[in-house]
Amino acid sequence: MSFQTPNEIQTQTQTQAQAQTASAIKSLAYVSSRCEIYLNEKGCFLTSHKFGIEDDEDEFCHKLLKRVFDTPTHTLLDQNALEYLNTRADFKNATGITRMISQFFVPSAELEMYRGNLKTVRLVESIDEPWSWSTPLDVDAIPPQLQLPSLSKVLPTPQPDYAVGFPHDAFTPVQLEKLKPYLGSDKQEQDEVFKTSAFQGTQGMLFPFLTSECKSFTGKPFVANRQNAHSMGRSLRGVVELFRLSRRQTELHRKVLGDNQCANYMVLEAGKSKYYQKLFWEFLIRSQTAAERWGTYNFVTAVYHGWAPRHFARLSSAIDMIPDANAHMDDASTAQAAVLKQRMGYGVLGGVG
Repeated sequence: MSFQTPNEIQTQTQTQAQAQTASAIKSLAYVSSRCEIYLNEKGCFLTSHKFGIEDDEDEFCHKLLKRVFDTPTHTLLDQNALEYLNTRADFKNATGITRMISQFFVPSAELEMYRGNLKTVRLVESIDEPWSWSTPLDVDAIPPQLQLPSLSKVLPTPQPDYAVGFPHDAFTPVQLEKLKPYLGSDKQEQDEVFKTSAFQGTQGMLFPFLTSECKSFTGKPFVANRQNAHSMGRSLRGVVELFRLSRRQTELHRKVLGDNQCANYMVLEAGKSKYYQKLFWEFLIRSQTAAERWGTYNFVTAVYHGWAPRHFARLSSAIDMIPDANAHMDDASTAQAAVLKQRMGYGVLGGVG
């Protein structure tokens, strides 16, 4: 048995308080009703569109729901551990819930690969990492944008508790060369300023497609929904911009382009892209039925094995068809410089969203 000194207890308490404060700050902007108004203004909706997703997409998602994988044993979701979950979970903060159940709710994509279970696609994950390389919704998606200090922030940079996308080495050297003009950079040849990209989340993650936010059982679930909608709005816009470069954006109409607790899809309306959600499963981790408790785990694993390779093939085909970027980027950079000069003249340096 080990005992903690008063100083160790104080340090542990301070660390826990700092973690809770950081989590609260990260969520604060999403509590305001202004958040959802802003997301709607940017074409991101937390509801389903009246036409929904395409029938074949709906059928494919329901097939994923039926897939069953080997699940861990001797875990919190065992029948003999349910009393602990049902008794103690309500008293845990977000950090405690993450420690208790996160791996049983959203399994690790990288672990699935390193175990040799996932061989059809390469994935990369991030854990509570800010999407510093992702272009805000407030500015043009193409070309890569200067990251400027903001005088008025509506929403902070997304920082999902967990996210999955594709690593750079998932793509061929030729594909990476085609993407290069549109990727972010922390060092440009001339201006040496940081630039963001619509195609990135973190520096090493291209085209993120899954995000997850963890809250306490007594917290505000709508905050997590808004955080996911913000992250997915940025992610889906990147896919749409990729297909716009390839002149194939109409192919994405009512297609599922991202996942969290909902299927996230794009709808073209009057030539504009808007992003909607369809709820496919409920979080039933306290159910008395093992199949329901492991339902989310199985579905997310099915996304890695079934949906992600299909999505990757779609992205790859669009990248292969990107035309020569030089002329497009020269024109876009000239326009960007003019806008930047105008903004700086008025003393406004843009926003983050």
